Parts: sequence; structure tokens; C-alpha cells
Amino acid sequence: MPQFWEAKEVLDLCSDQRCVGIVPSTSRKCRRPISWLNQARMNILLIEISSQSPDLSILRPKLMRLAGYSLCVRCQQTQIDGMVEEWTRKIHAAYPESETARVAPSTTSHSTPSTTISRTPTLESTRSSRRLTATTTISSMPSLPSLPELIALQERLRTAQRRLQEMRNTRFSNDILLVSRVSISGPPTASPSSRSRHCNLTPVRRRSLDEECSICYDNAPLSHTPSELVWCKFGCGRSVHRECFKAWQNQCVTRNREVTCIICRENWVDGCE
Repeated sequence: MPQFWEAKEVLDLCSDQRCVGIVPSTSRKCRRPISWLNQARMNILLIEISSQSPDLSILRPKLMRLAGYSLCVRCQQTQIDGMVEEWTRKIHAAYPESETARVAPSTTSHSTPSTTISRTPTLESTRSSRRLTATTTISSMPSLPSLPELIALQERLRTAQRRLQEMRNTRFSNDILLVSRVSISGPPTASPSSRSRHCNLTPVRRRSLDEECSICYDNAPLSHTPSELVWCKFGCGRSVHRECFKAWQNQCVTRNREVTCIICRENWVDGCE
């Protein structure tokens, strides 16, 4: 698929799998993670956009989709339109000829034939020079992953999601079987689980919420969103965003590891109030 321009470079995007939005309270870049699937969708869409001429009237719907993939759930509610407008300004600044093509007829309609003939080569040579500059710039930039590579990545993600769902279904079936056996043979005599042992203990004292989240570091005190937090009850007592911890929890499950506190590595226990 040929590329006319480098959309990722012009829009100033990076592949850090972080939200591209702004935290309103600090006016700094949001650091919340976005999913691998949305990152793959972003890369595919950037290749599609780069294969088209930078015509804003054509690209705007795709820029809206790109903003949806590159913003976290919180920023999606208020920042999609603003992000599209910011990208629009960057494209226009990099390729102003897309506007020149619409302005040119009105500036030459009252000119004499000789004036029109003398201006046309200048305009065409300017466009050719810009196209040559853009081509030279693109050739010196690192290319985006190929479309087959991104499609393969999406397939691996779907396979991993299916396997995770199968593991959950198997665990659910085993739990049902265990309950059936217990109802017939009576309660088991096995030692209590790690969660039961923790629930019988007194939770540690919860740390102050005046610090920022230790996962996303969004520079906003946790006390701004107390209802959106979870905390380590039997380890360090520190709090993090529920959404940030959920991403860490999913990563532990995918790697078949025990879910632990991301700060102190103590086993994480939910539901012990």
C-alpha cells in the first residue's frame, strides 16, 4: 500500500500505549493505558490515512475514529472533538496546499489570460517541490508496521482473548463441580485458602490519598477521585486507580500469574471489608 505522507509523524503520535488526551486538572498529557487492541487499530488506521492525500474533507471521519482509539475511556467523553481539531491544524500546517487548491480559482478568475498562464507554472512547481520534500522526509522516517503484521497481531490478540475466556469457563465449570461434590460429601477438610486467611486478618491502615497513582502517574492527587480507587489491604496500604489496576490484573491473568499489588507485590485480595 503506497504512502503519500507520514500521518503518525505529522500528528505527533507515539507508540507508548498511553492515552493522548490531556488531564484537565493539570493541563498535562494523560498517562492512562489503552488496550493493545486499540493500539493495533490505531496503527492500521494510520496506514490507511497515510495512503490517502492529506485532504481534510476526506480524512475527518477517520480522524474521529482515530481519536476514539487513542483516548482512554475518561478522555473519550469530552476530548474527541478537540483532538480532531488539533490534528486538523497540524495537517493544515504541514500541507497548506490542500487549502490553496480551493482558493486558487477565486484569485485568478479576474486576471487576464497572460497572467493566468504565468501563475500556473509557479503554482505547479511549488506543489511539485512540496511533494518532493514530503517524499524525501517520508523516506528518511522509520516506516509503520506493515498491514499483514498488524492483522497478525490482531489475530494473536483474539486468540489470547479466546484462551482467557476458555480458562474462565473451565474454572467456572470446576467450581460448579466442586460445589456439587461438597453438597454430597459434606464440607472439605482442606486448609483454608489464601484469601480466607487474609480475610481473617485486620487490614493495614490505608495510606493518604494526597499522592498520585503509582501506575499512570497522571500528576493529580488520588483524593480527586476517591470513588474510583482500589487499595492494597494486606500489604502497603496504598491506593491506585481502579482502571489502572484492572489493566495490571488482566496482565497477571494472561500470564497465568498470581494477582499481586503492583507496588509491594503482596497478594491482592478483593472483597474483604
